[in-house]
Amino acid sequence: MFKLTRDPHTGKLEWSVLHNSADDSEDTVGGLESEIALSSYGDMLHDEDRNNKYAEAITKAVRSLTDLKDGKSKIHCVDIGTGTGLLAILALNSGADLVTAFESFLPMYQIASQTLLDNGIDQSSVELVPRCSKDVKRSELSLKEEVNLIVAEIFDTELIGEGCLSTFIHAKKELLTTYKQSDDYKFVPHSAKVFVITFQSKFIRKFLRIERAFGESYFGSYFKNVQSCSGLASPLELQFAHLLESDYLKDDFIELSKPIEVFDFNFSNLSEENLEESKEIDIQCTNSGSIDGLLFYWKLFMNDDSAENDCDSIISTSPFKDSFRDLKVPWREHWMQAVYCPKNAIKVEKGKHIKLKCNHDEYNFWFDINSVSEPEKFTDNEINPPSCFCGVHICLNRNRFLLANDIDYFEKYRKALLTYNLSSKTVLLVGNFNLLLDLILSLKPAKLLIYEENTLCLKTLRKIIKCNSIPNIEVEFLQILPQSFEVDFIIGEPYFMSSELPWHNVLTFRQIVKFVQKNSSQPFRVIPSKAVLKCALGRTTNLHKIREPISGSIHGINLQAFNQVMTKVSKSAFANVESHRLFQYETFLHTKPKTIHEFDLSSEVNEESWSYQFDLKNILSEKKNRCVSNCLFLWMEYELISSQTSGDCECKNVVISEGLLDQLDQGDNFDDRNQTDKNTNWNPVYKQAVSWVDSNSTQIIQIEYFYDTNEINIKLEK
Repeated sequence: MFKLTRDPHTGKLEWSVLHNSADDSEDTVGGLESEIALSSYGDMLHDEDRNNKYAEAITKAVRSLTDLKDGKSKIHCVDIGTGTGLLAILALNSGADLVTAFESFLPMYQIASQTLLDNGIDQSSVELVPRCSKDVKRSELSLKEEVNLIVAEIFDTELIGEGCLSTFIHAKKELLTTYKQSDDYKFVPHSAKVFVITFQSKFIRKFLRIERAFGESYFGSYFKNVQSCSGLASPLELQFAHLLESDYLKDDFIELSKPIEVFDFNFSNLSEENLEESKEIDIQCTNSGSIDGLLFYWKLFMNDDSAENDCDSIISTSPFKDSFRDLKVPWREHWMQAVYCPKNAIKVEKGKHIKLKCNHDEYNFWFDINSVSEPEKFTDNEINPPSCFCGVHICLNRNRFLLANDIDYFEKYRKALLTYNLSSKTVLLVGNFNLLLDLILSLKPAKLLIYEENTLCLKTLRKIIKCNSIPNIEVEFLQILPQSFEVDFIIGEPYFMSSELPWHNVLTFRQIVKFVQKNSSQPFRVIPSKAVLKCALGRTTNLHKIREPISGSIHGINLQAFNQVMTKVSKSAFANVESHRLFQYETFLHTKPKTIHEFDLSSEVNEESWSYQFDLKNILSEKKNRCVSNCLFLWMEYELISSQTSGDCECKNVVISEGLLDQLDQGDNFDDRNQTDKNTNWNPVYKQAVSWVDSNSTQIIQIEYFYDTNEINIKLEK
């Protein structure tokens, strides 16, 4: 199995081979084991709503088939994408006689095999197949009895992104026994419906579109290409249920229409025609405003008699409380909500009608809107999914769009850069598709060197520069740094596409600074001047579930095999550190933010390793906090100008925080008792790092930087 990994010395992404660990000690964890632990399996197994409704639906389907067969023939279930084997065992426990379970991911196949043994399943009643179900025909199955029940959980946030449509078509055609009547077989789930809501939100709009102020300034005449580009087919995925209650959307999100059913899929009766569909729907607007996006969610109807308003037999990804019986939205990381950006942004009035163009292929949905009053028709090429031709939508992810629309961010850099005189100077601009390009050009350096390793970013930036006349400034693009050259300034955000964790940006940036230091005979200034790695201990309300073993059993099924992998990874000496955009999750701090290390970028790069250690006993003075803390939050802050440079000017201590938006570490503002129950505000542009910690068993957290590997590790000691 191959995985893209980051080379810590160059910052580039490279393919590496993952192997199982030959060492069974807790301190050694194999790559494949880590991949399982870092997948969505744990999150799915913690989803009680999903588990309960699948269990009830499978039981109901088996009973229905049992009554129909009247004991004359066996019930043979095919479980597609069995994972841990949970649904396969649920089918057997519900009365199915035979199960053929498909799992093409070998590590999960091994876990499923062990789970069957752990639960005492009769091996003659189960065939576990390590292949994709679409590669198998009925004649190849070892269990030859007729197949009359198809069970699958192969859905993503977009419903069809894992190929469920073609999978179900193949299952009915090639795996299911041919029946004359539809009552002779069952699919679980039986069907699905897809809904969208048109809405207005200034906050969400900034993820989807580059606003005119930045666009015209940065792109110049090339901005018209960006505006006319259809962008990407992939939607923006968010934890909308939490955001609707947050300061970001609480007073910002306005529904402009009621939920609109756009597609209906009967999984037991799909055909090739259902792989590509297109339709126009007339919508009456319920509010006036500007349509900034389309909120997307779906419902699974678990059985063939599931009613539209039967919450007990429907799995829904709706973010609205009134869609659920207990008025509580189930928390899920594996199924979020999606936001689609229509190509045409139009303003609407309450009571007026618009046209919604709905399309899907085998894996993607895409939408567009138009005014009914406009004679313009949707063009023929809109039956094809959006595809970026301007390059910008590929070079800038949605969070970089959000940053591009952040006026305060550029104002901080402007103030910092005005303390220097860039005219007649040579500036090296570092980072992938650096958003400071326009600002630097406005300060009129004599020469601007743009160091851009990414080929597509380089190609797109060349087009932007070519479309805009830049008088009296020599602009040169570098994809490889020369062995000898002189600069007066190195300026970065810093941002590199290959960075997986917050500190990867500064470590890569430092390597570039170090290279220039070795190959330059003159001193130069670096902006930002300092990078600060910070951390705080705290807890997440739900996010930790994605890495937690299962407590007890699920419907009496022993998942010890899965738990062993999760536990082994979580108890390894080196903590799993992962990145998340924490603004969309409920999080709480239990300690005052602490500075782990300061990277001084304004002087010679320090070639020494360092470590930082703290004792949880001393940090968490209250015992009750030790019981609830489950993670260490880590993030970067950048000081743009050093105190020696800024003196008493207004830009002194200008800081870009990629983590906390509330400066809780100032003076005595932090109160353990108040902050423990106060949701934390995180910068939505950036990813923060999370290291999962059991504060009841972990005594020491050791954070270490090794210069020879240019990496930071977090080690937990009991």
